[in-house]
Amino acid sequence: MRRLTVFFYVRVRDTLGIGGSDLSYTIIVRGESYGPFPPFVSSLCNDIYEQDGLPELARQINQNETQRGRLLCPSGDADWVKFFALAGYTYYLYTNTRPYAPPDANGILPGADTLLFLFGRDAITLIDSNNNIEGGATLDSLVRFTPAADGIYYAQVKNVGDIGGMFIRYDLTLKACPVEQPACAPPPDILPAPPPAAVEVIPLAQDVAPLIEAHLAPQAAPELVADAGGEMIVALAGAQPIARQIDPAFTGAWQRLDLPVAAGRAQRAWVWGPAPRLARSEPYVQSETGLRQVLYFDKGRMEINNPRQVRTMPSFVTAGLLVAEMVMGRVQVGDNEYVPHQPAMLPVAGDLDDARAPAYAVFAGLLSPVAERAGVPVTEMLLADGSVQSSSQPVRPETRMVRFVAETGHNIPRVFWDYLTAPGIVYDNGVYRTGRMMDWVALVGYPISEAYWVRTRVGGVERDVLVQLFERRVLTYTPDEQSAWRVQMGNVGQHYYLWRYGGPLP
Repeated sequence: MRRLTVFFYVRVRDTLGIGGSDLSYTIIVRGESYGPFPPFVSSLCNDIYEQDGLPELARQINQNETQRGRLLCPSGDADWVKFFALAGYTYYLYTNTRPYAPPDANGILPGADTLLFLFGRDAITLIDSNNNIEGGATLDSLVRFTPAADGIYYAQVKNVGDIGGMFIRYDLTLKACPVEQPACAPPPDILPAPPPAAVEVIPLAQDVAPLIEAHLAPQAAPELVADAGGEMIVALAGAQPIARQIDPAFTGAWQRLDLPVAAGRAQRAWVWGPAPRLARSEPYVQSETGLRQVLYFDKGRMEINNPRQVRTMPSFVTAGLLVAEMVMGRVQVGDNEYVPHQPAMLPVAGDLDDARAPAYAVFAGLLSPVAERAGVPVTEMLLADGSVQSSSQPVRPETRMVRFVAETGHNIPRVFWDYLTAPGIVYDNGVYRTGRMMDWVALVGYPISEAYWVRTRVGGVERDVLVQLFERRVLTYTPDEQSAWRVQMGNVGQHYYLWRYGGPLP
């Protein structure tokens, strides 16, 4: 028999469009001699939806359609779909592997643990992602989406660890709800079960004001309780459901600085906020699963980038570089990997509908290093268009520069430096004590701008506020506020979530 020599071609593409000179990969080609019981038959990987491994090959899924028997095969398989969505409608996109699980597997198909990513109309901008339906009893995934504009949107389904197999099947459903109502939601077996009746979580009594919180009375600490499995849980702010699977390290980081405030032991503004707002997983290239666990607060976001790191190390829980991302217009999805995004056109301080206040995007032109200005007070007023003029504020001694940060080439005024380095009451290992409050570089980051006066509306009232942008936080100083609340963290967590996902924090 004559043998034929045939050349095959392979194209490798990064589905997120990140790229980078420091990214590498390995291609492995293996050969098999098939016997009567082959360990793997590649042709069985071709379900009726293939080819769908690239955005341009995405198969259409229609509203209220279920595509049955999709395969996550071979290893590394990525299934793309697209759908047309109308602005204002609510869409649920979810996987379901349970129909293919054997009776003795408790509804979980062996090897199946779906990852679901939702992208914008460019098939690049990441809108949302989900690993496991929060509070559910399976390893299926679900995203809920309310688009701001009509158009075709894209989604990708993968398996955790890029595990693939001829028998890893799932159903994919798109449900459209013109009017949000219980009858239009996914069926009860998809959504999380209600919390056990024996667990009582006391919600916080009051919401957080947009910026100035001095008028709020001290609030009771959110009660930490154990659910039926012994896991510690904490209530979300307002009337939100219980945030399950919150890593205890997150809770400890919040308790250290904000539990004394919530319990009335310390008179100061929140560092994170009165309670968590949203726990979720977000893409991260270096993570073993491609996702990292994050927890959103009003003032920032906590992250666990490496769950295998020693949990007692201060760097186990990190604070997100949210301000730097909003100013530079990029979403970080890895140690050095970013997805492009428009810079944030949200005011850095004050009411979100105040068009006269400078937005994060304005500061992109103010990042360049400057000379050391020791002893020089802040007298510049920053306008919404990025121009700088002399401030009408009197020269205030507390705004004189006292710290030059060579790493970024910016100066920190005394009022902010005193706040970053001040001792205070903290909660450590079950006791309240007075000590160093924060590692300011880890919590706030280096300054990326000089400090400026801005004229902004806070709760409907015009005020002059001193602001300075750091990598992770925004610091504000309001001279006519009560002394304990003059320096505050900006609502960076709220701003970032609105910027990245197009809607407010739940």
